Amino acid sequence: MPSPLKIKRPKQASLTQELLVGSVFLLPLIYLFYLNRKGITFHFANPTINLMAHIVFCLIPLIWIKIFFGNKLEFHETGELSLGKPSFLSMLNHRWWMMLMVWSPLIICMLLLVRVSIVWFNDGIPDFSSSPGSLFWTLLLIFALGVVYMESLQSHIRTVSESGIRTGLTAFCEWENIDHVASHGNTFSIYHKASNRLPWTGFKLSPEHQVIFTTYLKRNNILITDREHPFFMMVKLSVIAATLIIISAALAIYNSANIDLRWILVGTFSLGVAATMVLEKIRGVSKISKYRPEIEQEQ
Repeated sequence: MPSPLKIKRPKQASLTQELLVGSVFLLPLIYLFYLNRKGITFHFANPTINLMAHIVFCLIPLIWIKIFFGNKLEFHETGELSLGKPSFLSMLNHRWWMMLMVWSPLIICMLLLVRVSIVWFNDGIPDFSSSPGSLFWTLLLIFALGVVYMESLQSHIRTVSESGIRTGLTAFCEWENIDHVASHGNTFSIYHKASNRLPWTGFKLSPEHQVIFTTYLKRNNILITDREHPFFMMVKLSVIAATLIIISAALAIYNSANIDLRWILVGTFSLGVAATMVLEKIRGVSKISKYRPEIEQEQ
């Protein structure tokens, strides 16, 4: 039976670092609170400066995410063999169909941003302002969505052992629960017995790590094939179609109804999450063993 990962406790930050982090987090909120108490809107007379100030303010949640969730985790030795850390593009290549519906709000924002940019390029930047409450609501929404999107593409560790394969902080699949593995060159897709028509996960391996992985597969008598189930392509097309429907409906509501875009994004995100949960049920994700990592105790 595999043991949970043990995360090394990060080094204690200095007083200067703690003050810097606190100021980055609190100062924008204090500024908004000040504007709200004074009844002042967030606005600058110069349209270009006003636009840049709003953009900078909307980037603040991304800085918060980097500070609170961007630290590299270090683990104690587990006796498991590493299969390397996947790159962002490699993970995107394998997981896009698993997460596409959740990305609907991001796609909508990009489409609207392109449309607005074209209008502003032709007609000039309009004079607009934002209330402190509206900006605070925007900060929270960007922060929440940013955390979800960042975590969806995170893969801190990928290892194999005599017990099975670990593909994240909690996910672990025992060899006896793997139905088969589809291999295409240096790309591997793992199919769980709970859903042998859809891959549970997939990744690309270097030649060195391919040897390690295939050795464990043969040792545990796991079938290696170069074919994918026809149902897999149907699911991919269905995910694309569902995403297009979600995006089209959201844009239609935005263009025809007087509804705040942020509420449309929340509704779109909720719908995408619900649809993705159904997809995960079909993929058998709930059957994957979960081992919550342990944080090293303070000395």
